[in-house]
Amino acid sequence: MNKMKEVAELLGVELNEPFEIEGEFCNPFVIKEDGLYDKYNDKDDETFSCLIWGEYKIKKKWKPEIWKKYYVPALTEDDFYWVNIYIDDDYDRFLLKRGLICKTKEEAIALAKKMLEVAKSK
Repeated sequence: MNKMKEVAELLGVELNEPFEIEGEFCNPFVIKEDGLYDKYNDKDDETFSCLIWGEYKIKKKWKPEIWKKYYVPALTEDDFYWVNIYIDDDYDRFLLKRGLICKTKEEAIALAKKMLEVAKSK
């Protein structure tokens, strides 16, 4: 029986959920049914072992408390962000899983501008 789902949960992430590792890494990584993969979709057993042994740490995403405000990058707004209240519904979890919940409006603005730069380069 494959235990990778349980391993991912022990590390604080979900199977197939992109995450970052603290330090100088080619982030993001993802844990799949057969191991850890980097952003180039290359299997990385050495980094995986270091995660398991606690030598490397996963960067934790900031998650607002229930009923607290958070900011979202907004490409269709002049000020580049929206303000929402976190209620842990499907929409909030969708944004959180994709790294779109920001603690400050400055973070949301920076992320929106980065997203626009990527779009312009395509």
